[in-house]
Amino acid sequence: MGQERERVFHDDRWASGDRERSATNRIYRLTSESFERTWGSVSRAAQGKDAVELGCGPGDTNTASIAQSYVGIDISPVAIDQARQTHPGVRFEVAEAESMPFDNSSVDLVYGFGVLHHANLDLALAELRRILRPGGTAVFREPMGHNPVINAYRRRTPTMRSPEEHPFTRADLGRIASIFDTECEYFHLLTLASTVLPFASRPLHAVDRVLLAPWSPVRSWAWIVVLVLSKP
Repeated sequence: MGQERERVFHDDRWASGDRERSATNRIYRLTSESFERTWGSVSRAAQGKDAVELGCGPGDTNTASIAQSYVGIDISPVAIDQARQTHPGVRFEVAEAESMPFDNSSVDLVYGFGVLHHANLDLALAELRRILRPGGTAVFREPMGHNPVINAYRRRTPTMRSPEEHPFTRADLGRIASIFDTECEYFHLLTLASTVLPFASRPLHAVDRVLLAPWSPVRSWAWIVVLVLSKP
């Protein structure tokens, strides 16, 4: 039932051109630092490897040009139809993070942007462990769920997100770390104030790097965590 709601939500999103989310572009533009860090990890891990993108949407095949093989999967048939039309010759499949169409230990890299927090985390982690080769890598950029200001905004904008979303908690990160060798890097705390103080963007980014350092007790209040997971 939950995954069917996810499918309907994302089908509607891609069929509509994601109009509602486009209204928040000025907020998402502030997150370029975490995007760049994620893409850096993905591009290094993808070189000459077999790569899978979770939640590929209508297709962004930068990885396909550097990987040995690339497959994009998404829960939304609408997104996959758009991806196949836009990128003929590239493999795209309708599939869920909890059940992926790959053999055991057949993939070197799995990555996604804002995907795992839509999934049943335990099932998705088991599936990642199943399909990754020993020494394989998973890279994800996901929202955190501890900041009260961000959570208040989420409550005020329920139609912008699916009912199944669950931004990560410290407990979720602990479950991940119990299965994979895990590196976490946190982004975007005071940076969000740049929406009303655009002139302060650069200094706010600098302060965030201090506040969200590995030793910081407030880093779980960040908006975004970038996870680099290695299968032992």
